[in-house]
Amino acid sequence: MQKKKFLLAFQRVQRIPNRLFCYLKKPTMAFRWNFQIQWFAGHHSLTRLGQNLKLEMANSKLAALQKEASHLWKSVAHASGVKDRAVAVAKAKVKKEISMHHLMNKGVFTEETQNVVWLLVKAGCSRKYVNEVIYSVLQSAGITPVGSVSPSTAARIVHEGYFAAQIQLGYEMANTKSMTFSADGTGHRGINFNS
Repeated sequence: MQKKKFLLAFQRVQRIPNRLFCYLKKPTMAFRWNFQIQWFAGHHSLTRLGQNLKLEMANSKLAALQKEASHLWKSVAHASGVKDRAVAVAKAKVKKEISMHHLMNKGVFTEETQNVVWLLVKAGCSRKYVNEVIYSVLQSAGITPVGSVSPSTAARIVHEGYFAAQIQLGYEMANTKSMTFSADGTGHRGINFNS
């Protein structure tokens, strides 16, 4: 603020000698010579002062710009490290998610889990060992299972599969245009044997 006031005062002082010459109608030669010398000396010192002020302002701007450039260089160097760390964290998170298998989703066994249980029971695996078989297979593949299947849950899943098959059969029968039933059998002493 003081620099601005000084610059305005400096500009006003520079205009004063011109005005003085306008007001002096018939100055004498000696007065004119003395005044010009004094004005030149004052003007020269004011000019030097103004130049010093401008130089000081330019130096302060230069220092501020150098500081800003340094800050930008440091932020660029820091940004690459931040990006590398963020990529590493994202990769670790994806790797962790890939290496885990959730048997349940929001408290309900997923369809994949139910299909595995049906397949194991159909293959003759006891309901007691369904959970152990699932865990051992997933762990041998390098996947960590989350959740467990109890024997009663395995039995319920098998019952749900049976009821789902019955519902699907009824739906298919209801949506067909025609249906044919045939049977081949024989009787022996009042007992029918179907083949």
